[in-house]
Amino acid sequence: MQPRTHDKWDTTWVQTNWSYLRENPFSLESMILPVHDQPRMNPAWRKQILEEWRGVSDPKATRYTAKVIGDVVPNLMDSLGLSERYGAEEIGRVWTQVVGHPLCLQAIPVKLKHRTLHVRMIQPTVHYVLEGMRDDLLAKLQERLGKERILSLKFAVN
Repeated sequence: MQPRTHDKWDTTWVQTNWSYLRENPFSLESMILPVHDQPRMNPAWRKQILEEWRGVSDPKATRYTAKVIGDVVPNLMDSLGLSERYGAEEIGRVWTQVVGHPLCLQAIPVKLKHRTLHVRMIQPTVHYVLEGMRDDLLAKLQERLGKERILSLKFAVN
C-alpha cells in the first residue's frame, strides 16, 4: 500500500499542519480573509458593475411601460392623420360581424358620409334582404360603434 500524499486542500491535513499554512504565502489562509477584514463595496463601483451587467445606465429608465394596443392604435392613427382610414376599417370589421359572412361577401360598406353609411351590393336580391333588415342592422351598428357615428344606412345596387 502506498503512503497517502497529503493534498494541501485536505481539511484534516490543514488542521494538523497549521504552521505550514502560516509560513507559505500561497496558502489557503492567505486567500481567505476574515469577514471583518474584507473590503466593503464602494457604492460607485457597485453602480458601475450593475450598469455594465444590465447593459443600461439607469435602471429607472427601463421601467414597465406596456400599454393595451387598443388604447394606443386610435391615438397613433390620429397623430399620423389616418383616423378616417382606421374608422373605415373598424366599420368594415363590425359590418362583417353584424351582417354575417354570406351577406358580407355580397354587400360592402363603401363610405361613411355625413353620418350615413353607404353600402354597395352586387345583386338586387341582396338589396331586398338588407332593406328588410335595415332597422336591426342600424341598431346593431349603433350599439357597437356609437349612436353619434352612424345615423342612417343607404343601400345601392352596383
